[in-house]
Amino acid sequence: MARFLVLARANWSAPWPTDPSEELKMEKRYYEAAEEAMKKGEIEDIGFFADGQSGFMIVKGEATDVYRILLENPYYDYEIHEIIPLAKAKEIEIAVLEDMVKAANK
Repeated sequence: MARFLVLARANWSAPWPTDPSEELKMEKRYYEAAEEAMKKGEIEDIGFFADGQSGFMIVKGEATDVYRILLENPYYDYEIHEIIPLAKAKEIEIAVLEDMVKAANK
């Protein structure tokens, strides 16, 4: 199962509520949805940065799963990066370099 690092930044051009009570309802709804996704194992971690307008998620699944999750919240702009685990990156890099050494020695 793939893992993705999702960086999120507030999209100030989105139609944010101007009434604090409506914003409170919206934020509670999003926190509940995030907690539910974490319970289901779709989201591994969520955190916020000290600037108060950005943060991150670690999402597990396929790219289409990430897409579905992010469509649910249009109030943020996202930057998505698939995570390659250390063991897999090492395996791939060593194999590529070994092939390059073999090719250079021919």
